[in-house]
Amino acid sequence: MRTELYRDVQGIHYGHSAELEAAFGIPGPFWGRHYLFWHHKQPFTLIYEVFSPYLTRYLGAMQLKE
Repeated sequence: MRTELYRDVQGIHYGHSAELEAAFGIPGPFWGRHYLFWHHKQPFTLIYEVFSPYLTRYLGAMQLKE
């Protein structure tokens, strides 16, 4: 059985967190996002995720223009 879901990104985050630094063992900043899944026009669940800093090993380092 398949369920049709619609993902609605609510926000993108970039910042520091002492808890995430301790968990990853790497200093921030960290990227994250949160989004809602909708099913039959009703909110189904909210997801908040933080991207692992280890992704830079595969994607390369990111530089912000100042």
